[in-house]
Amino acid sequence: MYLSHWSFFVQYLTPLRRKVGLLALFIFASIGLQLLNPQLIRYFIDTALATDTQAETIPIGTPLLLAVGFFLATLLLQATTVAATYVGEDVGWRATNQLRNDLARHTLRLDMRFHN
Repeated sequence: MYLSHWSFFVQYLTPLRRKVGLLALFIFASIGLQLLNPQLIRYFIDTALATDTQAETIPIGTPLLLAVGFFLATLLLQATTVAATYVGEDVGWRATNQLRNDLARHTLRLDMRFHN
């Protein structure tokens, strides 16, 4: 990205820096939760296979706890995805509307010869 494009980008996102930070937080949380879910399933399968081959008894709470953890992580993933989508749309619309306002203001300030 060229330096002029970067300054243009920063100009319209600086007033929205809190929402952009919140968007980054939601995106990173979503990525983390997407990485957590397969790990919970892996641990569940490894625990089930280990007890099957070694004839050990595991507490009934362990698979149940893993299942509940997986369910909660999935719900939280969906919530963060919805929140990231909402905040991303809001930031996009606000930045676009500010750009439109600046363009309209610039066009209205031009000399009448420009418009003819």
